[in-house]
Amino acid sequence: MKSFNRHKVAIPLLFACIHLLAEDSPAKTNTLVSGAPVGIHALDAKGIENFFQLSARIYSGSSPEGEPAFGALRARGIKTIISVDGAKPDVERARRYGIRYVHLPFGYDGVPTNRALTLLKAAQVLPGPIYVHCHHGVHRGPAAAAVICMGAEGWTPERAKAWLQLAGTATNYAG
Repeated sequence: MKSFNRHKVAIPLLFACIHLLAEDSPAKTNTLVSGAPVGIHALDAKGIENFFQLSARIYSGSSPEGEPAFGALRARGIKTIISVDGAKPDVERARRYGIRYVHLPFGYDGVPTNRALTLLKAAQVLPGPIYVHCHHGVHRGPAAAAVICMGAEGWTPERAKAWLQLAGTATNYAG
């Protein structure tokens, strides 16, 4: 795909996500809200907080901690983990479970355009299913997953906003 075409699609998606996060709405905590968007399922696994299946190909949650977490990801068929957290990922443990780890960190000050493009490209070319995470699975990870789902899964801005609310993403998070 030509560079121009990628920017033509990704930049409007990025700005839509930023706009949705900047809107005024009641503050959310890290608790689930009722009315989850259709197709999004809350999951439970030891060593993974805020664990969700967003589509047949995309999952989101916290940084996987320990053998049970990586075992749970493998049991779900996860082939690639994308970390947007700044901490060093547990690449060796993932490798032992047959999972590829990709580290694409960004800060709390927003999803840079070049990072949004990289996330979309990664979701298109890396083997799935894909697990996207930040440290707690509340802000950066869900924002990255929303960018991926809008660009690769056809999510509307309304669906992305509903997902971010469900994940407990703070309304004042700049991402």
